[in-house]
Amino acid sequence: MKRILLIQPPLQDFYTTPIRLYPLGLLYVASVLKTCGFQVEILDCLTPLRPKSLLLPEKFSYLKPYLGQPHFFKRYQHFGWPVEKLVARVGERGPDLVALNCSFAAYFSTAAELILAIKRKYGMPVMVGGNQATCCREEIRSRLPEIDYVLAGPAVIGLAYD
Repeated sequence: MKRILLIQPPLQDFYTTPIRLYPLGLLYVASVLKTCGFQVEILDCLTPLRPKSLLLPEKFSYLKPYLGQPHFFKRYQHFGWPVEKLVARVGERGPDLVALNCSFAAYFSTAAELILAIKRKYGMPVMVGGNQATCCREEIRSRLPEIDYVLAGPAVIGLAYD
């Protein structure tokens, strides 16, 4: 039986909201894959949510005058597990395929860092899905050729054709 590890990756942003945290898409995908006979596990790397402050990336330096207005826009943060911990957990699980959710363009860099670390360390196949994959499939393929599969559209349909 093929083992698939679905990952809700950590993210970096100024703030987050509850709706960004729910791995609803991964739960749907897990249900379909289990019905097809796959062994599936979900790693929700955003919970527990313990933000860690980061230095403001240079690409956001133009935002410095606005920090603190509104109150939740104070500092740039890493939400969720450290990438190193997640890469180690992937190795412990030893899946045949790793699939990541990438919901927003702003979170792609964290997902890309994770994908590259997994590919370097384990060489296992990696698939990306989510809103960002749907909107920017070709851009993701060109920017990160290490990704084996980019699943655009509803995963429950796309898995049948990709």
